Amino acid sequence: MSSNPSNHHDSPPPVMSLSWAREAATTLVRVCGEIDMSNAHHLVDLVARLGREETTRVVLDLAGVRFVDLHGVRALVEIDRLLGQAGGGVTLHRPPRCLTRLLRLTGAHHLMLDLAGDGRADTLGAAGDGRATTLAAAGDGRAETLDLTGDGRARTV
Repeated sequence: MSSNPSNHHDSPPPVMSLSWAREAATTLVRVCGEIDMSNAHHLVDLVARLGREETTRVVLDLAGVRFVDLHGVRALVEIDRLLGQAGGGVTLHRPPRCLTRLLRLTGAHHLMLDLAGDGRADTLGAAGDGRATTLAAAGDGRAETLDLTGDGRARTV
């Protein structure tokens, strides 16, 4: 009897995937999938390792995240604490609506207003309806992209 490859099921996608790229003292970490009890510690472990390797600033690109539970929120608070102790910080880039809501409900909304130590706000959760408002500031203090509409259209200023 021969085997038919179409009868084999593909393995399910990973619950969470992490990728990162470093540029000077900042590391961009792309998070995709779910951040929950089964894997939140992997995100903390990765950022802790990056923090030991002289990365003081981590930007978490969360656009690919489809689910976050309280373990995920706890992981983000821990990441903020670890990097803060090292003199750095974390920026949440394109957080999903489920996360911005949890951050507000748990009192961890300070993560949505992240100051880089020089007064530049990187991520704001200013909309009261759960929509994240993103401000990406250039190193010289001027804003590069400002989306205050919540409709996904970026405005350059």
